[in-house]
Amino acid sequence: MNRIAKYLNQHIVGTVYSAPLVLMAYATDRSVLKMYPRVVAVPKNTDDIRKLVKFSNQLAIKNVSLPITVRGTGLDETGAAIGSGIIISMEKMNRILEIDPRQRLVRLQAGVKLGELQSALALHGLTLPLNGNPSLTIGGMVANHFSGSMSHKYGSIANYVSQAEVVLSSGDVIQTVALKPRALERKKAERGFEGEIYRKVDMLITNNEKAIRAIPDPGTNLSGYPLITKCKQKNGVFDILPVLYGSQGTLGVVTELIMSCDLIAEKPQYVAMLANDVKHALRISHAISGLAPSELNTYDVLLFKEASEGSKQLKMFKKLPENGMLVMAAFDDVNMRRRARKVKKLNKILQGKTKIAVSDENNYDEFVELKSILSIYLNDGFKSVRVPLVDDAYIPPNRLVDYYDMVPVLADKYEIKLPVFGSALTNYYSIRPKVDLSSVPGRQFALAFMRDYSKMVTFCGGSLAGGAPEGRLKAVFTNLAMKLEVAKFYGELKDILDPNNIMNPGIKMEASLPAVVRKLRTSYNPGVVTE
Repeated sequence: MNRIAKYLNQHIVGTVYSAPLVLMAYATDRSVLKMYPRVVAVPKNTDDIRKLVKFSNQLAIKNVSLPITVRGTGLDETGAAIGSGIIISMEKMNRILEIDPRQRLVRLQAGVKLGELQSALALHGLTLPLNGNPSLTIGGMVANHFSGSMSHKYGSIANYVSQAEVVLSSGDVIQTVALKPRALERKKAERGFEGEIYRKVDMLITNNEKAIRAIPDPGTNLSGYPLITKCKQKNGVFDILPVLYGSQGTLGVVTELIMSCDLIAEKPQYVAMLANDVKHALRISHAISGLAPSELNTYDVLLFKEASEGSKQLKMFKKLPENGMLVMAAFDDVNMRRRARKVKKLNKILQGKTKIAVSDENNYDEFVELKSILSIYLNDGFKSVRVPLVDDAYIPPNRLVDYYDMVPVLADKYEIKLPVFGSALTNYYSIRPKVDLSSVPGRQFALAFMRDYSKMVTFCGGSLAGGAPEGRLKAVFTNLAMKLEVAKFYGELKDILDPNNIMNPGIKMEASLPAVVRKLRTSYNPGVVTE
């Protein structure tokens, strides 16, 4: 055990590790990058995290670098859950502290997993209407501003967090709260780091109207800190919490949350349709979107043909078109008659010109199995595997035809197959190229592919960081598309909340291509990969 681990173990309730095998286990996330930490800390409470952050900050003041990287379950695809200093694993900060069924509120630690939360809430007839990987931690979902395929109807994680406990880069602990103008002035008058943050952030927003107007909509581009536009409302109410959404642990550590929930709904009714080509699929999607579905996803049928080689087949349709698309809608209206009316109206709109399958008690599993088929496709390969390099790019609806025309051109250039899958409601689309990271040409291919795909997405008016932040990997390319005044504004914001640059440095605006090249893995085995 090294000296740092010994010292920290004497001062926190949790445990700090420096054994090589432990460091190896935390050196990778779901990205194609690898980075060994100096130590791994597993805190048991907020005070542990406060001490760890304060220790790192005090070292930074003395020009000794031991930065902090917070990690949930390591599912980040952009290299934001790995670091060279202290990895703070939230695996023991996993308690659901209180559930209030009447007010539909829950208080929990940030390391609670989504699946665990949903199970606990279900006992009270409640749910968090966000459909993500059950292994995601709630803190990680905040750090990545998680939305999911139902966000068009139910919103993102930001819609459900009412208050958060946060450890700042100084080691101070704050409780976020929406402050009215008078309360804000009192907060700004306080001594200490918290008061300084409120003073400087409020001034930064006030003095940079031009830069703020240039910040993209967070629903289309999560690079940088776009949710700072939500911190100060027109009526003068100020809340520091929004800036933490999508910050990927670069501005503070969220340790506890108070969240609102919703009543649990009946299982949704699914409607699947086969389109002959992209334009047909877009017409179908446009028609369905007017019926307020909870989900509306599209899949290139090539994906199912590739997956069928692994024995899983799409059962609701016996024959798939050669170059078509599957459009899958979900309706979760509480009123079953309303659902039936929507399906009837949809049939009328399609006028028998589109193959359609509707879920019922007898065939429901066939529709649910769609996610299993997608999982088989994503996990196909041995040496060359499908890696999440460019998931969840935002493509404007009016440029989708251009996007779908350009993807086959890119596939031909690299001599690979690139079926597209995504949501027609959120407009986040993904492709998964097969990459052999064990060879130098394979690693060169990965970066060249990301470069070309990023240019293509930008040409279509989209963003590589549409449905998730850019982290360390995507940032190399999203930074090129960021306006200079916006980048400068984000840099000043980072300096205010993290003046000694200890909070997950090297990601977002600080990312660089040489650093990414040095950190590329030579193999990729993350376990079962999901969408």
